[in-house]
Amino acid sequence: MLICTITDSQILALLWFQEGIAQDFEFQDKLAKLLYFESSKMDAGALTSLDEYISRIPAEQKDIYYLCAPTRELAMESPYLEAFKRADKEVIFVYSAIDDFVMTNLKTFEGRNLISAEKSNLDLGEESTDEEKKKDESELGGLSSDSANQLCAWIQLTLKDKLAKVRTKCGFFEKSLIFDFCFSCISGKNYL
Repeated sequence: MLICTITDSQILALLWFQEGIAQDFEFQDKLAKLLYFESSKMDAGALTSLDEYISRIPAEQKDIYYLCAPTRELAMESPYLEAFKRADKEVIFVYSAIDDFVMTNLKTFEGRNLISAEKSNLDLGEESTDEEKKKDESELGGLSSDSANQLCAWIQLTLKDKLAKVRTKCGFFEKSLIFDFCFSCISGKNYL
């Protein structure tokens, strides 16, 4: 059995590499080719580069999607991933805040935008029929879109001093309902 340990100097080198991708605009494209990630369409532990990801997606897909989660298990169970599974879209997994920082600062790769799966109003090209929506609602224990809107209204009324707007995100999910909260920013001390 081979046991590999990572030294402090190797961790430091990795952090310098990641900082270079986020800050060194001259070599950013070349450094980004060295990034490897797990993805939703690959087995656990298997890594893919951004170039390999692009080679697997449809030519008409103009974005590279990523999801930040602490572990693969949590990423695979994320309600944000459900819409991508339904649309049969691959999502790259990043597991640390520095990786999320790198993706946010990289912004594009080979002419394709890097987009967080958690972003509001993503258009994944999936259209649900009324029949599918009713089935989804009944599987959620009967929570209809009217009920979700009433819940949004109640949350907004209850927290009216702290929230400017509340809405559901991307419709209904198999395991959860996601809400977007737009906070009123009166002062830096307003917390939910």
